[in-house]
Amino acid sequence: MADKGVAYWQHGHRANTNKYVLHNSAAINSIIELYNPMLRRTVRAKVIGRIPEETYRNDIDVVLSEGAAESLGALDSRFQIEMRYKK
Repeated sequence: MADKGVAYWQHGHRANTNKYVLHNSAAINSIIELYNPMLRRTVRAKVIGRIPEETYRNDIDVVLSEGAAESLGALDSRFQIEMRYKK
């Protein structure tokens, strides 16, 4: 499935280079392909769980690990993303 949405990651010290995401529709333990159209960067990350209810704003479609965000060149904690994944 192809989709567009808002990605979120929490700024930190970037010590974690693992590429993981939380997503509500993608199959857990599957690989999701993420594309940052602003920088034309793509990364593949493992879906490790669902986005907890009431933890993030409702418009967040995917929560990224620091490693995934860094690979996409994220500067802001929220940014537009394109995704491909299996349900």
